[in-house]
Amino acid sequence: MNLIDIQKLAKTDKKSAEEKLLVLTREIFPQLSIQKILIDQKSYSLNSVFGFITIERKEYFFKFHSEEGEEKTLKEYYNSELLSKNGFPTLLPVYKSTKPGKQFLIYKKISDPNVFDVLDRLEKTYLKNKTYDQKLKTKLIKTEESFDKQIIKKSLQTLKTVPAKKVAKEEINQLFYNRLVSDITTPRLDLFYKNKSMGLPNGTILSFEDLKRLHWNIDGVLYKKTIDELIIEAKRLLNPLRLTRYPVITGHGDDHNGNKFFTKKGFVYFDHAFAGENQYALLTFIKTTFHDCLAHPLWLYDPKDFNIELYNTIKKNVIEIETNFNWISWAPVREELLWIKIKQLWVPLIKKLKSKNLLEKEWEIFIRSALFTCPFLVYNLIDEKRISPLHSLFALSQCVVVGSKSKNGPMEKYFEYMKEMLN
Repeated sequence: MNLIDIQKLAKTDKKSAEEKLLVLTREIFPQLSIQKILIDQKSYSLNSVFGFITIERKEYFFKFHSEEGEEKTLKEYYNSELLSKNGFPTLLPVYKSTKPGKQFLIYKKISDPNVFDVLDRLEKTYLKNKTYDQKLKTKLIKTEESFDKQIIKKSLQTLKTVPAKKVAKEEINQLFYNRLVSDITTPRLDLFYKNKSMGLPNGTILSFEDLKRLHWNIDGVLYKKTIDELIIEAKRLLNPLRLTRYPVITGHGDDHNGNKFFTKKGFVYFDHAFAGENQYALLTFIKTTFHDCLAHPLWLYDPKDFNIELYNTIKKNVIEIETNFNWISWAPVREELLWIKIKQLWVPLIKKLKSKNLLEKEWEIFIRSALFTCPFLVYNLIDEKRISPLHSLFALSQCVVVGSKSKNGPMEKYFEYMKEMLN
């Protein structure tokens, strides 16, 4: 049994997954005396497995990332030393396997929480009481701001231009373009949505082919692009061979809060599965922007606990959705975090690129396209075994919200601000 099979098994039969993983880790690390494996599955571990491993009676923690076709599409990765060498705050593994299909990292066990768990605790308190733990919130905000300032400084020090063929070799593409298009394996786009149907909250069954061609009116806002148009646009823009040369930086690439520890000294990266030195500069910070800011804590990770009211109708070629959801009032700390990302990461980045004549004309559409793929391809949003028709339709609507332009949608003010900062 390989890692992706174990990852899937862990969601339904943790004990069996632990037994299989113990056998496999002993095979991967024959030099180690591995006695025990405990899987500690997290809600944010959508494509990975986290847990604890006992080696010679000493406990460590492990994490591995696994998804369809990695053994065919990826080279050796997990380039943890790259980030540390360039001054990024990084927790290095004590043992690692970088063989394709068996990428596995083992770290010294630490007591610090990861940033996701801290934010999750804050938000669940807010959802229940409509108030935050102000001391913890202030600490989180200040640490985020300090961390992002540090990261952009280190990132821009590595800015250079390289041929497209070098960008195409970066593992970060596995999180974006390779989920849309692949000549080697079936991409997630087809695995999840090709020839599939979904149920709507009112019981109607609609093929995804029909759904993706509809325009969306979400809470009174008409969005310009259909899901089909967003897919076509993402395939074009996220293709790493689209340009001749790219401005690139060194980055983590999958830097959502689940891959950062909240230590006394600040945030620290771990799980460097997609780190690289030739990442297209506009792609590096997409994951942290979406998952840490735009993804409400419940609709993506714990939809069963997401108490949303939603009504929908289909009129001609428009699906109209009305909800009681307001991103800013339901998760105000996330908007604070988003403004930090925009002011401390995105504005310095795009200003630097523009000053060097390296900012492409379609930079805004590129960012929207990359943001769109984050929820759309992180897991199957129309799988009724995992997500209800109501939550499925809401999740798809949020893909449109982050991916498509509109006249007065919630994303417009952030892009307008970035454009103003370029003038």
